[in-house]
Amino acid sequence: METPFGILRIATPEQLRDFLEDKINSFRDLDAQEIEAFQKVMRVLENAIAGKYGLYEIVLGLDAEARKTGVDSVERVVQEAKSIIKESEEA
Repeated sequence: METPFGILRIATPEQLRDFLEDKINSFRDLDAQEIEAFQKVMRVLENAIAGKYGLYEIVLGLDAEARKTGVDSVERVVQEAKSIIKESEEA
């Protein structure tokens, strides 16, 4: 996920899952609404990986699910992942 120069890259659905899990685990004191919202987003991700969807389709699904939750922390994490994926594609 990280290049030798410390640049974060997300190029596969599995790397996206690892990134999201790391971000979620870095939060302290999540409330019940945040936990439920993150669980919903992760279920969408796992279903998409199992369905062998591409990274682009997965990110669109995660973005839609994150917006539906209405939880700021979830939306921010998904937006951060989208930005990293975009930068990874451009590199």
